[in-house]
Amino acid sequence: MIDPKLQQTLLRAAVGVLVVVSLSGLGIAALKNFEDGRDIAFELSAPAWFFLLAIQAVVLVIAAYAWRFSLKAFAQFEMPFDSALAQTGLMQLSKYIPGKVWGILVKGWMSRSQGLPFKDSVRVSLVEQFVTMGLGLVGGLTLLVTAAQPAALLPAVVFVAALASAGAVGFVHIYPFLLKHYHRFRGTANPEEITRIPRLTTVSFLVGQHILIWCLVASVIAVLLAGLGVDLEIESLATVTGATMLSVTIGLIAFFAPGGIGIREGSLILLLSHSLGVENAAMFAICLRLWTTAYDVLASATAGIVLLKGLK
Repeated sequence: MIDPKLQQTLLRAAVGVLVVVSLSGLGIAALKNFEDGRDIAFELSAPAWFFLLAIQAVVLVIAAYAWRFSLKAFAQFEMPFDSALAQTGLMQLSKYIPGKVWGILVKGWMSRSQGLPFKDSVRVSLVEQFVTMGLGLVGGLTLLVTAAQPAALLPAVVFVAALASAGAVGFVHIYPFLLKHYHRFRGTANPEEITRIPRLTTVSFLVGQHILIWCLVASVIAVLLAGLGVDLEIESLATVTGATMLSVTIGLIAFFAPGGIGIREGSLILLLSHSLGVENAAMFAICLRLWTTAYDVLASATAGIVLLKGLK
């Protein structure tokens, strides 16, 4: 059994290393984007900046609540909200370390100190990643299609609702099957846990939380487009939001790219060059990277404050 004081010391040291390495990556990304975008004409009023900060704060809180909800739904574990907030904030920072697994490992380690087995935290993290990437792909493609064909908006909404319902039903039935073989592979089969099947309403509520996050991100996108002087029409907003959802998902899949740097911007420019023009698409990609980098720093700082306060 590890001594609690030693465990706290190791945790602080690990957080320190994570902060140094990640901030190095953030600094490189910020300098690179500043060099590329120093001639960009970008203007926002003070209320607009306040609105962006408020929206991102709400996004962080919802993401922390979604993580807490996922742990309760899929691992039957009640995580204190401040711990969920700290883990969510550090998740934003750790994605700048190549490999894309560090956030999951940090969550697992921190959850273990709260009494949740490491393997259960990893399993729930994978469920969240599945929901995030699935929603990014389906939602992004749907928005791009409906933006090109506005008349298809209503059928597309019906299609996405039906697909989401079918996906949720399928997940509810596939989950115990995957869980059974996961335990069989590890040789730790637990019949009692295997019989716990998440309800359809549980899965749907989790998906709904991530949809709400993307709706808030769409409002951030609208403000950034306004700052760049791009005409705000519902079609252009749907196009840019859909392209952002797809590019973020592609960045998540690119394990070798810290924070999806380069991959996300390249895919954004490729997807938006026809509708916005290459110059506006590149300007938006750079501004989005700068803003999300600032958000990641603020989220990780919030997590650090909460974590250090809890260790005292």
